[in-house]
Amino acid sequence: KTKNNLNHKILLHVDGAQSLGKIVIDVESLGIDMLTIVGHKFGAPKGVSALYIKDGIRICPMLIGGGQEKGIRAGTENILLNVGLGEACRIAYNEADDILLHLLT
Repeated sequence: KTKNNLNHKILLHVDGAQSLGKIVIDVESLGIDMLTIVGHKFGAPKGVSALYIKDGIRICPMLIGGGQEKGIRAGTENILLNVGLGEACRIAYNEADDILLHLLT
């Protein structure tokens, strides 16, 4: 509480660009409100990334127009890049133990 007896919540944004696919990131146990991942850092095509936003967190769009992504972003989504990101995430998840072992040895 502040001196005015107001509760202020500070949001935690984590830049996970270098971590995904190398270490386990549990957004709940780490208290992460927003997490950015960058696809080409773990095997997805260049030019695709994602922003995890915890339920209940509201952000304002940077560009106005279109209703994509619940009104947060404007423009046409690149389905092929999104599928590539999803597949890279699946592979990273399935190979997480092997990757961690390789990094530690």
